[in-house]
Amino acid sequence: MRSLIIKWTLPVCVLSYAFGCLSLTAYLSLHPLQPVEPEFSFAPFHSAIFNPKPYTSPALPDFAAITDVKQKKAAFFDYLRPAIEYNNQKARDQHKTLQSWRMQLRAKKALDPLTRLGLSQLATRYRLKPSLNTEQQIDALLLRIDELPPSMVLAQAAMESAWGTSRFARKANNLFGQWCFSSGCGIVPLQRSSGDTHEVKLFASVGSAVEAYYLNINTHAAYQGVRNIRAESRAQGTGLKGALMVAGLEKYSGRGMHYVEELRSMIRTNRLE
Repeated sequence: MRSLIIKWTLPVCVLSYAFGCLSLTAYLSLHPLQPVEPEFSFAPFHSAIFNPKPYTSPALPDFAAITDVKQKKAAFFDYLRPAIEYNNQKARDQHKTLQSWRMQLRAKKALDPLTRLGLSQLATRYRLKPSLNTEQQIDALLLRIDELPPSMVLAQAAMESAWGTSRFARKANNLFGQWCFSSGCGIVPLQRSSGDTHEVKLFASVGSAVEAYYLNINTHAAYQGVRNIRAESRAQGTGLKGALMVAGLEKYSGRGMHYVEELRSMIRTNRLE
């Protein structure tokens, strides 16, 4: 009798399992699962998030006095990394807030007056087309307000400032060779061509220079390629890679793709990622 029970138990269990699967399939066909909307908490515009002070950087050290090349490079990177992390954290906070605005609109809820005013200010700061509607402005800002890979920022700063020893780095806190175009806004390059009016911008601190660099990369039409690569990396769920994103910096220098390859070499040689 025991052997008979064992003999029939397995087939019955298999049939019961199969019947259960068929029943579940039939139920789901009539009652499909609804996608679960991600939870979000609306965060209104706050000036402390979108208008914080630049990173308070200590005075630029005398990197020229460091004769050991490895020590100089390490000191330069260590000096600059806190300012980069500060700006990346700021970008993360702003990006998250903007996402809450988009979800608010998709939930058919209006933005409060202060947030609408803040959005208008951001649209001006990040040079958005005036023809964009509210949701399009937020989508455009999400592509512009985002992090930059530290490897890219470090490599450009090292190259543009000769490891913090250039005349513009020492006298103008300008580590990225950024220009300005009003008389007295910076330092006149010694080899500026006749007829040119640009100056190398003077910054109150290195922290201010890093902030301006982020805004430049995230707004200027010449660096749309950087933002496109970043957006594609986000869509694919991969991390931001400086060696990849520098492909969008071809117009940063008159050397074009040679400049890009020099940046990649800088990243690779110094093991920045």
